Amino acid sequence: MKDTPAGMNTEMEHAICTLLGATESVMWRTDVTLRVVCSVGGPAKWADAEGGRDLTEYFGLDSLDGPVTSAHRAALAGRCGSCRHSWMGKPYWLSVAPVRGEGGQIVGCAGFGHPITEQPRLEEALADLEDRYDELLTATTSYRYTVKLDNGVPLQTEHGAGCVAVTGYKPEEYTADSDLWISMVAPRDVAMVRRHIDRLLAGEELPPLEHRIIRKDGQVRWVRDTIVRHCDNQGRLVRYDGLVEDITWRKHAEAELRDRDLQLAAAQKIQQRFLPSQSPRFPGLETGAAFVPAQFVAGDYYDYFTMPGGYAGFAVGDVSGHGFAPALVMVCTHMLFRILAHTTTDVARILSLANTALIREIEDDRFVTVLLVRIDPSSGWLVYASAGHPAGYVLDRDGQVKASLDSTGLPLSVVPEADYGVGSPVTLEPGDTVLLVTDGVTEAHGPMGDMFGVQRMLAVARANRHQKAARIAQALCDEAARFAAPEAREDDLTAVVVKVTGQGHPAVGR
Repeated sequence: MKDTPAGMNTEMEHAICTLLGATESVMWRTDVTLRVVCSVGGPAKWADAEGGRDLTEYFGLDSLDGPVTSAHRAALAGRCGSCRHSWMGKPYWLSVAPVRGEGGQIVGCAGFGHPITEQPRLEEALADLEDRYDELLTATTSYRYTVKLDNGVPLQTEHGAGCVAVTGYKPEEYTADSDLWISMVAPRDVAMVRRHIDRLLAGEELPPLEHRIIRKDGQVRWVRDTIVRHCDNQGRLVRYDGLVEDITWRKHAEAELRDRDLQLAAAQKIQQRFLPSQSPRFPGLETGAAFVPAQFVAGDYYDYFTMPGGYAGFAVGDVSGHGFAPALVMVCTHMLFRILAHTTTDVARILSLANTALIREIEDDRFVTVLLVRIDPSSGWLVYASAGHPAGYVLDRDGQVKASLDSTGLPLSVVPEADYGVGSPVTLEPGDTVLLVTDGVTEAHGPMGDMFGVQRMLAVARANRHQKAARIAQALCDEAARFAAPEAREDDLTAVVVKVTGQGHPAVGR
């Protein structure tokens, strides 16, 4: 076989030719003058090559200067050579070794070339990886840095590539400007940062420091700098590593929470100013109330007022929903009832007028339940009207239910021009107790899902009937709160209690 390296037997020649024919690999041999004397396999032009061609013709070289020639000359010098060579539009890796004669002298070179078939795919994958890495660096919100010291003096600082995303500056910019780390700190925080570093160099273990920086693009950002100290065997600080995290989003969230809390606190203060600050003085009556909001602000409402003719007015209400919006509706309802209660003693008309006003002002999905009670202190005559509110109760001196103050109409702001009736009047006598509550008391849910309920509420009132009115009201709310699972209590608790003493008005109950 004319184009097969010498020394191969026929069987080996056939095996090698078959193998190389199935691939694009190539074998060749040169003499000491670097002329190709035989070749096997490879691209068609190589496989068909006749002996006697020099390297430039065989490999398509422009000259004998270059890596291919250098690899062959290394082989003639007794060393193995290798290089990459692109030819016929494909990359090849060439390996060249010396060929020695029987006496050990170098008589030529033997080469083997194989196509780098994976190279394009690997290069493409590498480029994709680099793109992904760049995207990651752009998106990351933290980076590391290292400061090396000699006798407490910083000598060298290294910044991770993530500093670009956080600060806008590249690692080499920190290297070129040794003061960049402090010059990018927001002016109002510079003194704090310097004190932090001074304490670090003095040997203190410090918590993370949060401060502002001015990015290269002019943005003000919040960062959290966590530092880990490294000391030598003598305890001297030789290096510290830092992790800088962009916490701007957290700072903005905290600011929004603070603003919201301030707004809620202001709303709570406004709401509290609308609720009665002390119990009123009505002849022959003792009054008290308890109010426990489920949240910062509440949708429950209660009030006392003196109506024309000296009547004592009591109102307990509940706005649907929880939180800020119901609290605003509650304030509106409070003002509305205050105005109306000073113009008329007709409790049903007050509810009707309030309904007309509220239905124009509040959202469609909100409504208000109200129990409005009018008591004549001189006669003990109780008249009431209820807009869909839970029943109130009148207990006698023994704690037994004397009357139930049931609903007489729909909640407010449900139906325009709704009619509200007046409930059956009740004659109060000394020792009687009037209980007015919101559904947060009776519908408080316990851990097993059962409700506090009317009977438990009446039992608490009965057990405390000899207490002051304010103490009874507080007991009702306290017991309902204790009964409810803490995580399940979502409603406000409100109770108003009126005890008939008869003192100051001997006619009461006669």
